[in-house]
Amino acid sequence: MTSFPPTGILLLVFKGLYFSSGSKLKGPELSIKGAQHIIRAGQTLNLTCRGEMVHSWSLPEAPSKESTRLKVIQYACGRNGRQFCSSLTLSRAQANDTGYYSCKYASSAVKKKTESTVYIFINDTGSPFVELHSNIPKIIHMTDGGEMIIPCRVTAPDIAVTLKKVS
Repeated sequence: MTSFPPTGILLLVFKGLYFSSGSKLKGPELSIKGAQHIIRAGQTLNLTCRGEMVHSWSLPEAPSKESTRLKVIQYACGRNGRQFCSSLTLSRAQANDTGYYSCKYASSAVKKKTESTVYIFINDTGSPFVELHSNIPKIIHMTDGGEMIIPCRVTAPDIAVTLKKVS
């Protein structure tokens, strides 16, 4: 029978508790896991970010930071309040709110992951396409043989889009 000194067992137990408490993060963590998430137009989007340092949010162009539909609350969280959390709430979500929502550390001096991102689709059956940004023209002219990226963003991942050439 093998016996361990009591200090060795305590060290293993303590180490397990330390890591399971979530006090050491690899980078900022979002409450929504995965690369994308879908909500219906009119619903409220709730996102929480938790990290080891102060962080900020990056949003699509549509919900302006001055919008009354958008609220961000920052607070201490985690074990003994040693982590930084913030909750982003976007009420009455609209198709044009579709896009990347990111939480990132303010400091770039960190040697770990500094950003977490999720693509949020705001599914609106009445508006299958996200309106183009103001700096993208509505009519695009192209010469034969040239390469071009045509901006076309949809409000749901299952919408199939086909490009056709009109003579």
